[in-house]
Amino acid sequence: MAIITPSRYLFVLLLTASLKVENLNPDTPSNSLHLWAMNEADLKRIKEALDAHHKWPSVYMFKFIVPSDNEKIAKVEALFNSNTAELKMSQSKKGNYTSITAKEVMTNSEKVLDCYREAAKIEGLMAL
Repeated sequence: MAIITPSRYLFVLLLTASLKVENLNPDTPSNSLHLWAMNEADLKRIKEALDAHHKWPSVYMFKFIVPSDNEKIAKVEALFNSNTAELKMSQSKKGNYTSITAKEVMTNSEKVLDCYREAAKIEGLMAL
């Protein structure tokens, strides 16, 4: 039996919400999450879920996949405080993509959503 942690619960909500929108960018894989295309009702539901499953401030784990391009990787790194965030990166087998896991203390759910909103501006980024 799988245990759904708060971070995985948010992922399920994001995935569910992303399936409601069309892939507006034909160059982006259809399985990527389009936070930028979600409506306010979806974001409100995600915020409520975050608040229900986290006591703020809390360490929150973000997971992203980006094309292995130094500029895009640097943009993801810039989303987080370099002094306090824990970042781990690994390249895909062929080296085409880089997965980035970041753990950082977030003061509230709105800060988490702000991070996802900024991340959504990075071309080719997929949020997990």
